[in-house]
Amino acid sequence: MITPIKNWFYKENSLILILILTLLPVLLLCIYIHPSADDLIYSSWYRTPEKFSFLKYHWINYMTWNGRYFSTIILSINPLVFKSFLGYKLLPLVLLSVFYSGLCFFIKNLFENIGKKNIHIFSLFTTIVYLNLVPSLSETIYWMSASVTYFLAWGLTFYLMAFLIKYYKTFNIKYAFFSFIFMFCIIGSNELSAFLVLIIIGLKLIFELYERKLNKVTIIFAVLCLFFVFVVLMAPGNAVRISNYSNRHNLAFSLLNSFINLARITALIIKSPPLIILLLLIILNSKIIAEALEIFKNLKSGYLVIFIISALLTAYFFYFVSSYSMGINPPLRVHAFIALFIIITLLIIIINVSYKYLPPSSSAEYQKKLNVLVTLIFFLFILSDFHKIPGENIYIKGNIALAAYDLTHNAPRYNAVMNERYKQIEKEKLTGNKNITVPALQNIPRSIFFVDIKADSSHWVNWGCALYFEINSIKTTE
Repeated sequence: MITPIKNWFYKENSLILILILTLLPVLLLCIYIHPSADDLIYSSWYRTPEKFSFLKYHWINYMTWNGRYFSTIILSINPLVFKSFLGYKLLPLVLLSVFYSGLCFFIKNLFENIGKKNIHIFSLFTTIVYLNLVPSLSETIYWMSASVTYFLAWGLTFYLMAFLIKYYKTFNIKYAFFSFIFMFCIIGSNELSAFLVLIIIGLKLIFELYERKLNKVTIIFAVLCLFFVFVVLMAPGNAVRISNYSNRHNLAFSLLNSFINLARITALIIKSPPLIILLLLIILNSKIIAEALEIFKNLKSGYLVIFIISALLTAYFFYFVSSYSMGINPPLRVHAFIALFIIITLLIIIINVSYKYLPPSSSAEYQKKLNVLVTLIFFLFILSDFHKIPGENIYIKGNIALAAYDLTHNAPRYNAVMNERYKQIEKEKLTGNKNITVPALQNIPRSIFFVDIKADSSHWVNWGCALYFEINSIKTTE
């Protein structure tokens, strides 16, 4: 009989509350975010249905920009289409809810008899560690064009993995159906997610062939995945989009650049003190955790080696896809996508290795005290990541501390300036002026800011802004 995981800490409810409060600055910053660049462009095209029907709009996008059929649909019905800036501000909370609920659902199905409180403890720790170390918090959750394309896909991927676990445990066809729905949506979100789904199903198929226990549904999954990945990759719009990059399809550059970027993101992750402490917590409680993990009880050491090699090759492949298609360093949102893949991989490896090779945990009472001490150190590292160079502004590396700083300093002022800009645009439009100059931004909040219009009105970011506000041009003062 599986022993329930419970009473790790003296007060689980208190720990959950503290973890939620740690995330609170990230949640509250949604009040101050504003759209930019692609957000405004996506929100302009379909805002005039007399020009494009819904199907025609997406067909044009498929033929001229990309094959991401699912994320493009979401972007084409985002709140800005209906001129709701409030809806835009609430969107990151929706995406975070999908991500977090998906992670909880995945953990619930991965473990046996873990308990609701511990599901939230695992999920909150993982979410905090991830959001704290991503290279750009803005491109991960606040900038709509990136978050809908990549961050949402990760939330859906957690749901997919949970339903796959449920299906292969029960062979209930309804779980296979839900798995297919999520596969369809994830593959249509972005190319990396499409490949991730294909790799997951492909490895499952290979495992079944090796064990000579081939499941017909797995074959159907594989065929459908191949088809929808083909639909995404063969979109004529992909060729149009990448034609803007002069160094595209440079094999030598891509091979070297992928290796360098994989080394960089891995170094960023493994030197993150909060992640190190989370891994330490897992090691300290490995026996208790592993008791609730059926998947590790009969897992051969050779399979773990295959898993590690496959994960490294997959992360490298992700970077290669991005580098080869554009011929440039991958954008920060791609780094954030791959970072989560590496973090999940590390967590699985640490749990497995700790379960098999470390001695049993200490007495329950001593274990609780040790957990509390290590967790206090975790919060210390999360909240104390401040640096100050004489004569310059405070510099913060961790995103949680940066979010707290921006929440009380730069974000409110940024929000006020942007609101004044919108008022100025509408006021000048009423006077007949459609060539507008606005003040340049000051005190930019790094945690939520992506990009602003330029002093050059012909810049594509300016063009997108003018398109959305239905004016001829817009620029900032020098």
